[in-house]
Amino acid sequence: MDTTHEVVEKFSCASLLGKKYEPLFDYFMEFSDVAFRVVADNCVSDDSDTGIVHRALVFGDEDYRVCLENQVINKGDNLIVVVDDDGRFTERITDFSKCLCQGCK
Repeated sequence: MDTTHEVVEKFSCASLLGKKYEPLFDYFMEFSDVAFRVVADNCVSDDSDTGIVHRALVFGDEDYRVCLENQVINKGDNLIVVVDDDGRFTERITDFSKCLCQGCK
């Protein structure tokens, strides 16, 4: 593994807040007006790893709360669950449908 890298630019975490990003997959582009943007919360810290996490709003209380507080979703919205009871991606995730979400290649 190549461990060399060049720092191209340094910036504060706060400067990222609200910035939009291009998702890796286009499964949820109908939510692009409210999703795919950087939000912050105290449950994430920058003193370990990158300090960056992806929110999975149907799989955790903190994720759900952060998405509510940042208007990614509204209370009472029907949430889209993309992993079935067997831990496999649903048909909504076309590239990985029926694949176990842990270790999917």
